Amino acid sequence: MDKYGSRIGLLHQKDLAPSANPVNLLEKVSGHLTDEVVFSAANQEDFTEIGAGVMDIPSILKKAEELGTVQYIIVEQDQTVKGELASVKESFDNIQRLLAQ
Repeated sequence: MDKYGSRIGLLHQKDLAPSANPVNLLEKVSGHLTDEVVFSAANQEDFTEIGAGVMDIPSILKKAEELGTVQYIIVEQDQTVKGELASVKESFDNIQRLLAQ
C-alpha cells in the first residue's frame, strides 16, 4: 500500500485461518497457473471471515484511511466451513466494527 499510495481506490480484502500453511497459495503450486490449479491447492479450512484470522485487518484499514483514496473495500472469502450467509454476516459485522474503531 505504501508503494502504490494514492493510486489505490479499491481494496480487496481476505483473511486466512491461523492453520493456513503456507499463507501464500502460490508456494504450493508450480507450472502454468490457472484458477483450477491454484484453488486445487487450497483447503476449505484455510479461509476464514474478516477479522477472525491472521491478517492484520485493523492496520490495513488504518492505512487505507490514511491514503484517503480508497473508495471501496471488496471483501472476499473463497471458501467457508460455515454456511455462506453466516460467513458473510460475520465478515460484515467484523469489518463494520473495525471501521468504527
